[in-house]
This record gives sequence, C-alpha cells and structure tokens, in this order.
Amino acid sequence: MSYDQKLVNHIYRGVTGHIPMPRENRAAQFSPFAALTGYDDTIREESRVTEERRYPEEGLLSELDETIRENPDSEMEITYFVPDRKKSGGEHVTVRGRIRRVMTESGILVLDNGSVIHLSAITGIRALKEK
Repeated sequence: MSYDQKLVNHIYRGVTGHIPMPRENRAAQFSPFAALTGYDDTIREESRVTEERRYPEEGLLSELDETIRENPDSEMEITYFVPDRKKSGGEHVTVRGRIRRVMTESGILVLDNGSVIHLSAITGIRALKEK
C-alpha cells in the first residue's frame, strides 16, 4: 500500500495539545483581502459632482444695498457660492434669515441664524414677503 492510499484511508482524530478554534471564528481566516485600500474612497471622491461658480449680474451689490434698505426687518433668501476644499468648483447654498449685520469694511454679512457670508460670494438675494 502506497503512502497516498494510507493518507486517504487515515482517520483524522484532531490535533492534540491546543484548544480548537470555534467554528464561527474560522470563517474570519477567509475574509476578503483589500489589496487596494483607499481605492473605494478615491473612486467616490472622483465621482462627486461640483458646480461651476455662477457670477452675479452687474449691480448685485447695489441691489443688495437697496433690498436691505427697503426691507430692514424682512426675512431674506440669500444664495451664495461655497468653494469645494478638494476639487475645483463647489456648490451654491441658499439660506434664509434676517440680516443682523453688514460689515462692509471686512466684506461680511451676518444673519440672525448665525450664518456668516462673504459679500463677494453672494450670487442672489431676495426679500421674502411677510405672511
């Protein structure tokens, strides 16, 4: 009888000298191997879409000034551009709130909800009618 035949007919009695691994833990040995760590994050980042900045029409600052003067206590809807930190472009955000303060020397607009907006980023403004 050859060695192969002896091995096939051999009865396995387990390994002596250590505690056997629980059956549910054995599957962890065969878990998938992530050879390209970070690849999924890179693909997700590349597929994320950003917008091109829309530039305001001529006279937006005078329109902003006029809107604030005519509606001092009205709620405003302001659209402004927020640049993306990782890619070119960004997104246009629209917020609502009452204007608390306009700091022309530093170019900042502060709303009552705590939003701080750079005047140069504003692409649109309109006063909301009170109901």
